[in-house]
Amino acid sequence: TRVVTIPELLEALRASYTTENHQEVLQMYTGRDFLVLDDFGASENITPWGREQLYIIVNARYRLQSPTVFTTNLDPSRVMAEYGERIASRMHDRAMTVEAILTCADYRPTRREGKSV
Repeated sequence: TRVVTIPELLEALRASYTTENHQEVLQMYTGRDFLVLDDFGASENITPWGREQLYIIVNARYRLQSPTVFTTNLDPSRVMAEYGERIASRMHDRAMTVEAILTCADYRPTRREGKSV
């Protein structure tokens, strides 16, 4: 099992180019039995490169029917807009997807007048 935020994932992939082990790093995410991609949508204005890297991982896991959990604050139409149809179509394939909408208070402290509450 591996849990990773999208920004952390993209940073690991970016760094892997300098160490020439990009395929090994990709395998860390495509080859896991269970992967949680946390905070989908946290990468505002994702680059085409980042979108392509996510597609490679999501598509590989989709083809292998490997369990993948996506957490996001985005509604499905916004996922499509941010990440493109190729990724969104794999996330919303009704034959392979269970969508769970959880509503709860934000556990992170809020900031008011520069102070944590």
